[in-house]
Amino acid sequence: MLMESVKNSLKYIADFRGIIESPGYRCFSTFNYENYQSEDRKPFGVLQTLNDEYLAPEITKEYHFSKAETVLIIPTLGALDINGQGFVHLHQIQVLPVKAGDTLSLTNPYKDHWVNFIQIRLSEFLKEETVDFSYDIKNKLNTFYSSDKLKVSTGIFDSKTEETYRLHHPQNGLLALTVNGAFEFENRLMENRDALCIWDFEEVEFESLTYEGIIFLFEFKIA
Repeated sequence: MLMESVKNSLKYIADFRGIIESPGYRCFSTFNYENYQSEDRKPFGVLQTLNDEYLAPEITKEYHFSKAETVLIIPTLGALDINGQGFVHLHQIQVLPVKAGDTLSLTNPYKDHWVNFIQIRLSEFLKEETVDFSYDIKNKLNTFYSSDKLKVSTGIFDSKTEETYRLHHPQNGLLALTVNGAFEFENRLMENRDALCIWDFEEVEFESLTYEGIIFLFEFKIA
């Protein structure tokens, strides 16, 4: 099964993501992307793309855009050179608006290490910026990016720790992405790199099931 559907939520199981590969590059796509197309993997509101990508040492990957959108780049292992103009590192998110016809170039600068990063694309147009975040305070969500169109939160949690997230606008949708470990999220088991989209909630509850579980939450418009 590509996904599990429960009232007002869709769970996307990591093992059933689309896989796109080329020499030195590997992409696991939660939603429809390039040659990976499935009726069960359509965009969710303004959320168009959710990729878990890997680049080999000193490899450059180019992306060509046919429409205006905003790209979010979140490294989870290593750093990336963006367009040869600067780096985005661990504990940073790069917010990058692009126009139709633009090309984005991402390079792994290391000589002997792969890098791993999350790429998200939104149909909303946000301003360009690099935003830092940290895990200095454990067992607590940190909303580190906030605009009228998108809010991003993350946290690192000990096993059996519970937390609640209250949506800033109840009509919004929420994407939960497990980056490390496992969580019980609104009574749904989420393992490493699983994703969950939910809507028509005012608040959500979750519990870490593993030591140093890391989760990201993205709140955005769905209509």
